[in-house]
Formats: sequence, C-alpha cells, structure tokens
Amino acid sequence: ESLRQNREVMLSKGYLPPDARFMSPKDLSEEHGHTRQYWEKLINEGKIPYRETSAGRITTDLWVQGYLDNKEKVDQYIRNRNKVVDAILASKVKMGKIRCPKCGEEEFSYAVNVNSVNGLCRASCGFRIHTTL
Repeated sequence: ESLRQNREVMLSKGYLPPDARFMSPKDLSEEHGHTRQYWEKLINEGKIPYRETSAGRITTDLWVQGYLDNKEKVDQYIRNRNKVVDAILASKVKMGKIRCPKCGEEEFSYAVNVNSVNGLCRASCGFRIHTTL
C-alpha cells in the first residue's frame, strides 16, 4: 500500500512517466531482452532499486526505461545518490545541509524520515533524491 501511494505521488509530481509499472526480473527479460539474472544484477546493484518477487515481495523502482535509454546517466545518478545517502547516514542528523555530490556546493538540503531519505540541492544543479532505506 505504501509503494502504491508513493507511486501515485511520484506520478502526480512528474517524477515518473505515466506508463510506469511494477515488473519482475522475468517480466523485464521478456519485454526488454537480456536474461533474468542480468536484471537481478541491476536490481542488486541499486540501479533498479526495487522489484516484485513471485512470492509477492514488492520491491520495485520503475526506472527501467531510463536505464535502457541512458545507462551512464543512471549509473552516475546512482553513484551520487549512494554518496549522499552514506554521508547523511554517517552524520546521524535527521535534517540539514551537506555537500552536494554533483556540484560540490554545501547546498544539499535533506530530511530523514522513518524509512526514507529525501533531499534537494539548492544550488544550480538541482540534484534530488527520494529513496527508501
């Protein structure tokens, strides 16, 4: 239910394309080629952070088309996201500003919620994250 609500908010704010949907690694391999293991590797590396297993465990991030269209851009975003999340968790502060991994300015404002982190660089780069922990 939480993921469904999150998806609706992301759709309404324009963070996701309207045709975004949940897909298992098997669905991905059938629709986009490659093997199921290839897609599971991307999921496990955090490039497609969530998936839905056959047992009903929903863990899907709907970034497949973005990954297929521009792999290097997605890889760079994931590296930046991981850097900023690690820095936020290391600081143990729930709200504040840190150095943006994309532009290097001390303008990345963030907030840590119960099980998620969101943030936005207030400098010119506009880097943003919204991710679950």
